[in-house]
Amino acid sequence: MADTSDLRRDRRHLLLFLGVTFTVSLAIEIAILRAGGLEAAGALPVLALMWTPGLVALAMRARLRDLPDAGFRLGRPRFLLTAYLLPVGVGALAYGAAWVTHLAPFRVPDAWAARGVPLNILLRVSVGVVVGSIFALGEEIGWRGLMVPLLVRVRAPAPLVLSGIIWGLWHTPLILFGDYATSGHPAVSALLFMLAIAGAAVSFGWLRLASASVWPAMLIHASHNAWFQSVFDSLTAHSATSPYVVGESGVLPVVVYWGVAAWLLATGRVRAVSSTV
Repeated sequence: MADTSDLRRDRRHLLLFLGVTFTVSLAIEIAILRAGGLEAAGALPVLALMWTPGLVALAMRARLRDLPDAGFRLGRPRFLLTAYLLPVGVGALAYGAAWVTHLAPFRVPDAWAARGVPLNILLRVSVGVVVGSIFALGEEIGWRGLMVPLLVRVRAPAPLVLSGIIWGLWHTPLILFGDYATSGHPAVSALLFMLAIAGAAVSFGWLRLASASVWPAMLIHASHNAWFQSVFDSLTAHSATSPYVVGESGVLPVVVYWGVAAWLLATGRVRAVSSTV
């Protein structure tokens, strides 16, 4: 009886988190769309949007009992190192394949000439990760800090993949109706983004559960954004195929992230850490 009661309680908590998060987020997304999109809206609405899941999670923790551990302990350094390096490896494989095949040609931006390629990369992946972590932490306190453990607790099917689908749906309005689409076909971008984020969420969620810490999830999120958006995309020339093969809505990142996810799932690593929640 107690187990059934706990399950019902966790389901209520999960639905409360998702309901409030999506309601508030949709209001912010509508405001961003009315302002003309992400670029026109500026950083503050984006910061508010990305911190919505975290603030909802923190508010629930202040009011409710019996929620999963928030994961604010630092955890082992090896998980932080893995979190930082994994997007580098995924990006190198995906973009490297695109550059070699000329599906998305390699180029050095003219603006990089003064400082040189190595210094530009260093600045973008150091300062970029620090600044990006401020934005990413808001999402991760919510998505990985609360939602993922609750999905595991309620025995959701494929909880880490499901967490990615939910996370992808949260992004969808800005892809379909705003300027977050990476191609001229927003529906295609939304579909590819959903596939990519569902695969990436397995790595994000595994790091959160394996480390019992939200900080590796924050770091992989910030590292992904810095390397993909500021480095790899900058070193890629636009072509007819590039929006579909690289970037956050690209086929090649989908393949590589799902390759990592398949390995984590097939080797039992996800199952092992899910049993600890």
